Amino acid sequence: MWSVADRALTEGVPTSIPRRLDDENSVIPLAADVDGDVAIVTLLSWSEQDSGWEPSLWNATLVGHDGDWYRANTSGGLPPREYPLAARGPADPAGLHMRIYEAGPQHTGTGDKRWLSAAIHVTAEVETVRIGERHRPVPFHGYLPVVVRDRARAVVAAISGNGSVLETIDLRREPSDFYRELRHRDPDGWPLKIK
Repeated sequence: MWSVADRALTEGVPTSIPRRLDDENSVIPLAADVDGDVAIVTLLSWSEQDSGWEPSLWNATLVGHDGDWYRANTSGGLPPREYPLAARGPADPAGLHMRIYEAGPQHTGTGDKRWLSAAIHVTAEVETVRIGERHRPVPFHGYLPVVVRDRARAVVAAISGNGSVLETIDLRREPSDFYRELRHRDPDGWPLKIK
């Protein structure tokens, strides 16, 4: 998993990726986000569950120092919304354009080495995601990691094709508030329940 995350960070996430795992593609890079000296790469790989090996979403966090990236941690193991990977669908009847599939924010590091992070899935109406002042295009599958070094820029916004803000998520909240937000954004049971 780490070698794929390292390559995605240094070479970029490929524009064309397989939609399902197989013997040649046991780890598939989906997206990456970098803010200064912290990076998160979202991956699709296998996870051992009670029912056997299942496709799962993972996030690999790397920290930069003196021009090199060092492996910090991995987290995840939840099933993707659709498998094989599919083009993201429209907003649900409740009008949700962003789902949080990894309960963040994660306050990691000490002193000036702290950051906030989350992992989201966005709908077809979202053209780009704005993280503070950074704009990120959305891949066809809609999975994106988010990492923020500056708490003042920790609002994530889903932006439509005409530039309007569809929805926002503030990563600066306390973990209990963030958990309630995650539950609010889970009306159909994904990602917390498997269909």
